[in-house]
Amino acid sequence: MSLSNSRVAIWSIALAVVVTVIKGFGLQNPVFTWIFAGVYAWLMLVLGGAILRVLATCLKGDNRWQKLWQRTPFLLFHLGFFIAVISAGAGELLIQRVSMICPLSQPERRAIGMDEAENKIVPMPFYLELQKFHFKEYYDHTPKHFASEVVAFVPDDGDERKVLAKGLIEVNKPMKVRGWNVYLTGYDETLGKDSEYCVFLLVKDPLLPAVYVGIFMLLAGAVAMLLGKRLQGKTITQNKT
Repeated sequence: MSLSNSRVAIWSIALAVVVTVIKGFGLQNPVFTWIFAGVYAWLMLVLGGAILRVLATCLKGDNRWQKLWQRTPFLLFHLGFFIAVISAGAGELLIQRVSMICPLSQPERRAIGMDEAENKIVPMPFYLELQKFHFKEYYDHTPKHFASEVVAFVPDDGDERKVLAKGLIEVNKPMKVRGWNVYLTGYDETLGKDSEYCVFLLVKDPLLPAVYVGIFMLLAGAVAMLLGKRLQGKTITQNKT
C-alpha cells in the first residue's frame, strides 16, 4: 500500500478528524493521547509521501518547471495542510498560558503559570493596569455583560510609561500585546459591578502565524485545483464540438 495513494490519504484525514472531535469532547486518557499522536504522525507520513512523489515525478526528465507549474495547486494544497497540522501540533507544545489578577488602578506584571509552570509566579515583559470595570446585569442580578478598560505598558525613563496597547477587553475579544493575547476571564463575583479586580488569561502561541500560512496555502491550492478542473472540462467540451 503506497503512502501517497489517494484512498490512503482520504482515510487518514477522516481518521484524524474523528480523533480530533473525540479529543475535543475532553477525553484526556493517556492511551488515547498516544493514539491521537500516532494518527497525526501517520497523516504527516501520508502527506509527506504524496508531496515527495509529485516532486520526484516533476523533477524527472525534461520540462521540469512546466511540470512543477502544472502541479502547483496539488503541492500548495498538500504542503499547506502539512504546515498547518505540524504547526498546530508543535504549537500545543510551545504555547504559553498564564493567569493574572489585576487590582483596579494598580499596575501588575506578575502572572501565575499554568500547564507545566502551574502555580509558579511568571514575570511578564509588560505591565497591565485595570483602569475601569464595566458590568451590566439582568433584573434578577445575573451577569449580562462585563468588560475591562486596560492599558499595557513598560517603564520608560523613570516615571514615564511607554504604552504598548490600550482599550476595552471583552469576553472572547482579547487585546494583543507583544505576541500575547490577553483575555478577560473573571472578576469578583461577590461584588459584581463593584469588583475591585479582574482576572485575565494571557496566551502566547509562537506558531499561530505558521498555522494561518498553511491554511491560506491549503485554500489557495483547493481553489486552484477546482478552477483547473473546470477549465479542463470546458476545453474537452469545446474540442468535442
